[in-house]
Amino acid sequence: EISESAPETLARHYTEGGLFDKAVSYWRRAAERASGRYANTEAIGHYRKGLAALARLPESNERIDLELGLRLGLIASLRLADRYDDALAELDQAESLAVGNNRIAELARIHHLRGNIYFPLGKIDQCLTEHRTAWEFARQSGSIENEARALGGIGDAHYMAGRMSSAHEHFDRCVALCREHGFDLIEIEYLPMRAS
Repeated sequence: EISESAPETLARHYTEGGLFDKAVSYWRRAAERASGRYANTEAIGHYRKGLAALARLPESNERIDLELGLRLGLIASLRLADRYDDALAELDQAESLAVGNNRIAELARIHHLRGNIYFPLGKIDQCLTEHRTAWEFARQSGSIENEARALGGIGDAHYMAGRMSSAHEHFDRCVALCREHGFDLIEIEYLPMRAS
């Protein structure tokens, strides 16, 4: 079915037809599909088209949710494409939207993503601060998945700073939380770090 194999085709048709609510949904599917293939440049384009279609919809809580989802996906793709300045600029916009609408779980993801960008830039202190803030928001929102990611990020920051004992403590906590709640993909990310 075309909605699964080529959602960008439907997205384009819905956009051209002025059916922006449907277009947003299909642009997001297309972006997520491209991200799953690590076609980050393609994903970035689809996320941006989704945001453009979304701008044509009236203000609502659903629109805020959609915008945050699209922006967070866009940021993740920009980060993987090493477009750090663009990702940081998008993070500022996403954070403003999340703060203004009291979206605590999204703030955890935003700070986690910012910490992940600071890591390859070698900004150890900023990386640690962002992941600690992500952990605090994850705890406030009750998101155990975001908490596990933040613990891994805190471990990464300590590792980069040469604080191996603190790094391993956070990696252990991350992996234990993942095992307890079935977050296999996050666990796989951090298992090798426990052995280093």
